[in-house]
Amino acid sequence: MQFKTNPGDARVAFELSSLYLQLQQTSAAFHVFDQLIDSPIADTTVLLSVAGAYAQLQQGARLETVLQKLVKMTPENPEAWYDLATTRAQLGKSNDALQALGKALELSTHRLAKQPQAPDLRKNAATNPSFASLHNLPEFQKLVTQ
Repeated sequence: MQFKTNPGDARVAFELSSLYLQLQQTSAAFHVFDQLIDSPIADTTVLLSVAGAYAQLQQGARLETVLQKLVKMTPENPEAWYDLATTRAQLGKSNDALQALGKALELSTHRLAKQPQAPDLRKNAATNPSFASLHNLPEFQKLVTQ
C-alpha cells in the first residue's frame, strides 16, 4: 500500500521488490523497478540503484533501458556512457555499443585533460572482457588506440 501512495519512494520500492524476489515473483519485482525509474522524481541515485539490481539479476535489456535514462539525465558522465556501451556489447548490439563507447571515451579524454588523476576509460576498454565481441572490429581498435 505504501508504494501505491508514493511510487517514487525508492526505499519502499526496493523493500517491496526484495520481497517479491524472495517470493520468486520476478515479474512483480521488475514492475516495481520499472515504476520507480519512470517516476518523475527518479534521480541519478535511484537509476543507479535500479541499474545495479538489474545487473545483479542479469537483466541486460532492462539494464540497457535504465542506462539510457541515466545518460539522458547525465549526458556528460563518461562512466554512464561506458556502462551503456558494455551492456550493449554484452547484448550483441555492436554498433550501438561502439557509439556509446565513442561518447564515453570522448568524455573521458576531456575529463583527463582537466583531471589527470581521473580514470582512463580508454585504457580500461582495451582490456575489458565485456568488449571481447568487439575487440577484432576496426572501429573498436580505432577507438581504443586514439
